[in-house]
Amino acid sequence: ILEMQEEAREALTERTEKRKGKILNLMNSEAVHDKELKACGVTDIKKGITSENVEKLLDVSGATARKYLNELEDENKIRQIGKTGRDVYYTLLHQN
Repeated sequence: ILEMQEEAREALTERTEKRKGKILNLMNSEAVHDKELKACGVTDIKKGITSENVEKLLDVSGATARKYLNELEDENKIRQIGKTGRDVYYTLLHQN
């Protein structure tokens, strides 16, 4: 049973990392086609993306989208603009 639990944990971690990578790819405007941005409801990539955009991109709940965004922010890969509600956007941090 412990082995199965560990395998499940590893699979979940791998899926989470892939999804966070997909979010980062969406935010990198050079790497994404306009069609995908529009499908996710992104109106201005320079302004940033919302948790709602991530919900559409990954077909996940709002809570899951916010979890991924919060993890990316904790990893210093993105930055939150705004405090609460519909005015919250996330922008890509450019690291050199």
